[in-house]
Amino acid sequence: MAAPPRFQVVHEPASSQFVLLVDGSRTQACLQYELRQIGDRTAMDMQHTFTPPALRGQGIAAIITSAAFDHARANGLLVVPSCSYISDTFLPKHNQYADLVTH
Repeated sequence: MAAPPRFQVVHEPASSQFVLLVDGSRTQACLQYELRQIGDRTAMDMQHTFTPPALRGQGIAAIITSAAFDHARANGLLVVPSCSYISDTFLPKHNQYADLVTH
């Protein structure tokens, strides 16, 4: 019996995205963002999430989004949830990140 795939999220700052690796192989699942200034603070404007059809239904978008929010918290960044998945689906279920959100 095969072991379940192992998921890892990697931050690729050069392309402003977080990408999912499955068993060490890069997938198309990602979260794209843009850094911008809001007053004297830097914000991560989370603009788009994508999960390819073959990986949907496994909570992949939530795994990637959690990693991005954890990165924002660790680096003192605010978050602008421009992506509808993040604002409408993810945040209502993950209120531990509410203190990072701005518009």
